[in-house]
Amino acid sequence: MSTPALTRVLIAVTLTFSTMGFLSDITAMDEQPFSHAVYSALISGVTAATVLLSLARGYRWLVTTVAVQIAGAWFLRGPALAPPFAFLTGLSQDARLHADSLAALITVLSGYTAFIVFIERDAKQQIAMRTELGLATEMHRTLVPRIDTTIGAYTFHGVSTPSGQVGGDLVDLIALRDDGWLAYVADVSGHGVSSGLVMGMVKSAVRMAVDEQISLQMLAARLNALLCSQVKAGTFVTMGALRGHGDGRVDVLIAGHPPLLHTRADSRDIATVSTDNIPLGVMPDWTFATSTIAPGPADTLVIITDGLFEVFDRKDRDLGLDAVTTVIADAHLETPDVIATRVFDRARAFGAQQDDQSLLVVRRA
Repeated sequence: MSTPALTRVLIAVTLTFSTMGFLSDITAMDEQPFSHAVYSALISGVTAATVLLSLARGYRWLVTTVAVQIAGAWFLRGPALAPPFAFLTGLSQDARLHADSLAALITVLSGYTAFIVFIERDAKQQIAMRTELGLATEMHRTLVPRIDTTIGAYTFHGVSTPSGQVGGDLVDLIALRDDGWLAYVADVSGHGVSSGLVMGMVKSAVRMAVDEQISLQMLAARLNALLCSQVKAGTFVTMGALRGHGDGRVDVLIAGHPPLLHTRADSRDIATVSTDNIPLGVMPDWTFATSTIAPGPADTLVIITDGLFEVFDRKDRDLGLDAVTTVIADAHLETPDVIATRVFDRARAFGAQQDDQSLLVVRRA
């Protein structure tokens, strides 16, 4: 909530809860001057406002709430009962009752009016923003669905978990001719809706390009040119892409992304495969390189985003890629979905998620 909006709702809360001071005075008008009701109303309103501040700006404001309560209790039981703070001490009970009732009515109506102003100026805008964000979340789910499928000799499992309502990670799989396929994981810099928009643009561009059966180098070059020309400076995309051929060969392109993790079925050893490329969207004239591997039967290929290993515990220690590699090695004979679950469980057990977390597991039959 913006500061002006918070100010308006604080005024509404203060006025509404100040009514309590005048209502409580009705039961004690013989024991204290009418000024006591005014001070009590002010303390009640400020107390309610500090409680709201603790919800909106952090629980440190609860300290202020306690301080207001202690100081207010001391003032009401001492200085407020004697001059110069005490005034209007000679009012009759009828006049006092009318004064309390009128003051309570005025504060209630004033608080109600302040809430109406807040709703008209700010609440509608907040509702509209939340609705638009909800639509963006649904679009993200549509653009990045869970992957569980088989193409030719390969089985695929992909999943992406955003750190907020809209993420910038992308896991995608496209079937090509003759049992060929293109699978990739992309990570847009930054967070939130802006990263999600760039992610959607990347997916659309890839889908349009693969219809031409272009190579991974050409695909990366086109994406790089698009991002350099259309996206603001400082926004870039890392990508780990695999292109499988009908004969079992797999082309690999790593552009500023964590390496491909290749586990053979007959060994727990994991080979890392990378290519010397910068992220997409940094230099428009960069020439991208690829490499080719030949996975054996039951070999496993895994691509992850840095959100799965840049996780920190309470001592600010990061999980690290080696720990994730160990999890994959221990589970390399499990099904792809089990491997993915083990990796996510390890990251979540180590520390809170701070970035989008995505993973693609590819298993050759």
